[in-house]
Amino acid sequence: MARAVWVALGLLVGACQPPAPPGGDVLPPWVVEFAPQGEAVPLETEVVVTFSEPVAPEAAVTGLVVLVEESALDEGFHEDLDEPPLTKKRKAALVPVEARLAGDGELVRLTPAGPLLAGAAYWVLVSSAVTDQASNPLVAELVLDENGRVVSPRGHASHRFQVRAGGGEQTDGGPDGGPDGGAWTEAGPADGPAPAALRLAWSEVLANPAGDEAAGEYLELASLETGPVELAGLRLDDQGGAEEGEELATCAAGAPASLPPGGVALVVGRAFAPPAELPAGTLLLCTPRDSLTPRGLRNSGGEILVLRDALGRELTRFGGWLDFSAHEGCGARRAPLAGPDGEEAWSFPGGPPCATPGWLDEAQTSGAEPP
Repeated sequence: MARAVWVALGLLVGACQPPAPPGGDVLPPWVVEFAPQGEAVPLETEVVVTFSEPVAPEAAVTGLVVLVEESALDEGFHEDLDEPPLTKKRKAALVPVEARLAGDGELVRLTPAGPLLAGAAYWVLVSSAVTDQASNPLVAELVLDENGRVVSPRGHASHRFQVRAGGGEQTDGGPDGGPDGGAWTEAGPADGPAPAALRLAWSEVLANPAGDEAAGEYLELASLETGPVELAGLRLDDQGGAEEGEELATCAAGAPASLPPGGVALVVGRAFAPPAELPAGTLLLCTPRDSLTPRGLRNSGGEILVLRDALGRELTRFGGWLDFSAHEGCGARRAPLAGPDGEEAWSFPGGPPCATPGWLDEAQTSGAEPP
């Protein structure tokens, strides 16, 4: 009899518990970040939309994330995007892009087919038809009730940025930047042509150090010049090329900011702790704070890191192509440095050493394919 009572009580308690959600995933996705930002975006840029979780592939392949020049945007455009497919007239107003998922599916990257218009404003539109991989629809923000249930309505997202005015001209230096290998730059000063942009390249990124983030994160910068170079006036922009960036200075006050031919420097925060394997005399360039960037480098990828010179010209960029979450203590390397830059040029090492701060391996310097 006692056993029957306990069984009955157990069934009653079980009946009072809320049912388990089907499939387990009831949280909807939302947009965490847009890049680029600001009103000084380069003509050559990539748009990155970061979601709170991996989204269904349709977000990229069926045109649910689009780029539109502001002059082509009208009041009903976003509502039409929420009910795909777009009409031919609407599609004709879109900026031609290559759209693809990146990271683990939480990033949508839009690469325009050509330079954007100088001085023009653009909108990135995200359809409310975007879903996560469990078919939960996009929300503008996550709202929960007092019981922890999702009460957010389906919603879309949008973002505005503006291309810098005045256009630019293409230099013939460096492997990064314009379509033929040069960098898109502002016009030179009125009193004569600007000096040639330095040929510098990010060569390694360590975003997920083993230990304290501020003490271990670094960006390795390699000189591709055949002579010594001065690095005064360099700026780091972690907003995908949208901002002027923060000026870098030698970590040791008064130290010369120069590199020999083929030399390497590290860009770090002021709390950086040089590892034992760092070659003696390696140049350290510091940001104005303890951490490398205001929030530290993002382990999940998607963070675009741009280096500019004193004239505002883009010298090199890391496109945020890789996810560092499963690679604690390992640096992503670009190889070969003299070849074209892009996602295919970056990889994690296939074996030890896992990170090589302050020196370049043979694949980087010889023109060999990455390991």
